[in-house]
Amino acid sequence: MPKKLNITGKMAYIPLSGGFWGILGENGERFRPVNDLPDDYRLEGLPVRVSATEHHGLSIFMWGTQIKIHHIEPA
Repeated sequence: MPKKLNITGKMAYIPLSGGFWGILGENGERFRPVNDLPDDYRLEGLPVRVSATEHHGLSIFMWGTQIKIHHIEPA
């Protein structure tokens, strides 16, 4: 069963492998959403609160823990 996560952090654009959006957690952890991120949340430095589950799948990106977002809101 995938691990449930509650994350507080900031949105960050990561310019690797063509670029993608990630979340930098308050504790320094890095998270990479695997599902589509709403355009309203594609803002560098935007504080967010996220409920998600870890996602274990193949990826070309070698950055952060893959997560599937279930709910996201501004912090």
